[in-house]
Amino acid sequence: MIDIAVDNINYLRQALSLHAFDPNEKSKAEKYVTLINETIPLYMNKFENTVGENDGYFVNGKLSWADIYFLAYLDFLNFMEKVDLSESRPRLEAHKRKILEIPQIKSWVTQAKRPAYSM
Repeated sequence: MIDIAVDNINYLRQALSLHAFDPNEKSKAEKYVTLINETIPLYMNKFENTVGENDGYFVNGKLSWADIYFLAYLDFLNFMEKVDLSESRPRLEAHKRKILEIPQIKSWVTQAKRPAYSM
């Protein structure tokens, strides 16, 4: 189940990357429309439901690397697309807060030298 969750995160990441790194402005604009209207809602709603069905986590109601992976990529993808992907998704917002409150993660986030798109 963890692999399925991570694969879905990667599918979204790939779609966002195809848009973000497209050198052709016309096809980039076309991809953006599909991304905003179809791809992002599809995956983010899927993630919202998954977290809701698993007591606030991606798999089996407990922390897994899928939760940490999602949070790490969410931060980067928000930066790349200049949009809040978890906006209007309260379960994903709660998930983010919960993961960021884990002492080791909280320590790393607050102490690490991070790029400009930091959490």
